[in-house]
Parts: sequence; C-alpha cells; structure tokens
Amino acid sequence: MSAVDDLALGRLAFLLGRWIGARSGETVEEVWTRVGADAMMGMFCWSRADGSRLFEFLVLEEKATGIAMTMQVHPPRGRPAHWHVVRTGDDEVVFEGRDAAGVARMLYRREREDRLYVVLERVEDGRTQIFPWHYQAAPLTAAAAQ
Repeated sequence: MSAVDDLALGRLAFLLGRWIGARSGETVEEVWTRVGADAMMGMFCWSRADGSRLFEFLVLEEKATGIAMTMQVHPPRGRPAHWHVVRTGDDEVVFEGRDAAGVARMLYRREREDRLYVVLERVEDGRTQIFPWHYQAAPLTAAAAQ
C-alpha cells in the first residue's frame, strides 16, 4: 500500500463508470465521473423492493491534506459527511470518516475489469456493522420515457 501523501486523484480512476449490485430485493447503483484534474463526482442510489430509495451525492477532491470525500445523503439527514483516504494500493482505496452512526470506513477495490467490491464498516453502539456489496460494471443508459 502507498502512503496517503503519495496519492493523487488519478490513482482513483479505477472508480470511473457505472456500477450495479443486487441482492435480496435491494439494488445499489453507483456512478463516478471525472470533472477535473482535482475532482471526481459520484452518485449513489440504494433501492429496496418496497420502493424506498436512499440517494447520496459524492465529491472527491484533491486538497493540500490529501484526497477528501464529501457525502450528502438525500433526503438530507443533517450535515454532509467528510471522509479522508487512509490507505491506497493498486485499484484499492480506503476512506475513513464519521457518519450519523459514528466512525466508519469504506473500502473500494477493483477486483476485475468489470467488478468492484465495496464494503462499509461502521461502529454503532459499540458494535461493528459490515455492509458489503459486489458491483458489476454496467453501461450508462437513460431511463425509458413513460
């Protein structure tokens, strides 16, 4: 793993694209685009079989202190969460920050050209909760008109 000081946003290019994961009536979709030399933008949607959805808007920015991720949940649940890169390697990055529940870590690992593994770990009430997702690359398409 590389030191965080050696990280440039270009090392996270493996995130670019549209990623979809599904299990037990839940679907997760995450889309990442490059919007400049020092910024990337992501969108996240978690859909459940009952029709409920959770959206997140994600921004990665290269700052003097390293790569920072800002995450805003919709509908809003308070202030945006701020995360920082704590570890990186070939096709892998780990962010650490605080969310509504407390301290959390998020790992992104590109496992193959068309596979991305993401896991969120958070500590809530002294217990560690782990939320893993296996994403598959998907083409970016527009929704059908109704």
